[in-house]
Amino acid sequence: MSPSGQGTLKPKPRGPRLYHKKSRTGCIRCKQRRVKCDEVRPSCGGCVRHMVDCVYQTQATAAATTATAPGSMNPQLDAMNLSSMESELSVLSNPSAAKTSPQSDGYTVYETPQDSAVSSSSSVAPDGDIPETDLPESRERRIWELRLLHNSLTQAKPFPTPQPQVINDLFLIDIPKMALNEGRDGVLYGSFAHSALNLWTRSTDPEEKETLIRLQRTYLSLMLRQHRQDVAVLDPDNADAVCICSLKILTHALALIQTLPSEPWQPPTDFLRMGSGAGSVFHTALRMAKSGSGGEVAKIQTFVQNPPGLRDPNETILSDHSALDWILETPPGSSPEAAEQLDAEMSDPLTLSVYHKAISYICSVQRAIAREEPEFAICRRLGAFAVLVPSEFTQYLIERRPRALVVLAHFMATFMSVEHIWTIGRAGENQIRGIHKNLPMEWAYKLDGLLTKHKKHEGTPPVFSGGYGALM
Repeated sequence: MSPSGQGTLKPKPRGPRLYHKKSRTGCIRCKQRRVKCDEVRPSCGGCVRHMVDCVYQTQATAAATTATAPGSMNPQLDAMNLSSMESELSVLSNPSAAKTSPQSDGYTVYETPQDSAVSSSSSVAPDGDIPETDLPESRERRIWELRLLHNSLTQAKPFPTPQPQVINDLFLIDIPKMALNEGRDGVLYGSFAHSALNLWTRSTDPEEKETLIRLQRTYLSLMLRQHRQDVAVLDPDNADAVCICSLKILTHALALIQTLPSEPWQPPTDFLRMGSGAGSVFHTALRMAKSGSGGEVAKIQTFVQNPPGLRDPNETILSDHSALDWILETPPGSSPEAAEQLDAEMSDPLTLSVYHKAISYICSVQRAIAREEPEFAICRRLGAFAVLVPSEFTQYLIERRPRALVVLAHFMATFMSVEHIWTIGRAGENQIRGIHKNLPMEWAYKLDGLLTKHKKHEGTPPVFSGGYGALM
């Protein structure tokens, strides 16, 4: 405990975990949440209440068996590990269809899709595709799209400190041209989704907020579907747009962490899954991006060549992690059975490597904050966590492994240094509080002081002076 008690989270006694009666023929979401489904079709009461899409087992089975037509993929992708990329993109496009992981290593599995816009907008339709938009062509839609576009270019600026001019020009001029003049619909839909979420964070009208979150879900769904179609025909001509769209997906998934409900708490696995999928697609498309016919350099190169540098693993996932080694140690108050299980976890070389890479990355972010890197650089580092940290870490969070939850809490603490930025908000604090409620009591001390360690002094908010575009 900290001497002053400031920022210390006091452990609470744990009661037995209660479960609702299971539903045998209910929807997938209620099954994964382990609550009784009323089995009303097309949408059960639980899904209607949470304003998410309702999918039943027959629909998911049809989606899972839908095969890609022969010859629909570009043969140039064969040498680029296409099967791995398709697997990641399938999770990106449909995180709620991921299989519930079996119980392993003695840890209880509680996989539940978050009650977030990511999950709701990514549910599978009966034909295996992402749902069609429910926005018909109308004057209302055109007005909303004009408002979203205007807001995207003028108000949805996440960073109070200016970025390099070439980055401002990329997001303020080049990417809008790509969306509007070159017909890159995935980029356009991504801009609309991001702008709707920005307006939602600022709106105080409940009716307008409901409309905005519906718009956000719709355009995110459209972006994911278009992105998947573009990847299916990936070539040097559309690789630039695929890279930009992948970054928009990663940015949006990061921004949605702040929308996750506090009760019941769930880890941000959608962000980690979608970020991993978007990163896989990004790196494949980046290798294919080429200079334009007029000698113009691919637009994505402007982004890649500007700081922060995240391409050297020795500076990120393989960097010095000694400052956080203590959070991996088994707590002294653990029961003999729990201690044996926890020690066995650290005896596995793969598991130990995953944890070391995760805390190495967190340490690299902490060092960047300490040397006062620009806020846009810090936010890029936060988003890249989902891309660079091994995907096994996501599984550990699904299994609610205490060690993984503590690691996540220390990562989320770094969000608090930039919580005044709208794409981050109170995500860090909310996640830390949720993690504390779900940790075994003997682990709680490892979260002491996190709520004040990284949080900036609360005073006059910084003045906006620039910083257009997405986080990454």
